[in-house]
Amino acid sequence: MHMQVVRCIKAFCPDFQPIRQILTGIGATCIEQKKQIDYFFLLPIRTDAPGSRRLKLRVENDQPRWIYYYDRNQDGSSLVTFQRSEVHDPIIKDILAAALGVETVVHKQRDLQLGSTARGWTNLRDGT
Repeated sequence: MHMQVVRCIKAFCPDFQPIRQILTGIGATCIEQKKQIDYFFLLPIRTDAPGSRRLKLRVENDQPRWIYYYDRNQDGSSLVTFQRSEVHDPIIKDILAAALGVETVVHKQRDLQLGSTARGWTNLRDGT
């Protein structure tokens, strides 16, 4: 499935407690928490844009959920076009790791905050 999303700002935050307090203060409520692990796999290098392509397997609550493929070397717009496929077979991570190698692993805890006019995720992240 081809999809597009708007790029978001990603920044390091050493402590999410003050952010959670602000969100609670403006009426937001944490309605969902997820534990996620993203596995990024090694891909052959494009000579015209080295390091631009990514193949990622997302595991949520210990179950493989999605494979994403996208190219970060897009026209500079705020939209990223990517392909996504749902997966259910737990062996897929081992197959991709054996075939391609793992570049990096990112562990996340995500809290979905819902307010009257906004919806957003806060992420606790361990990895690169």
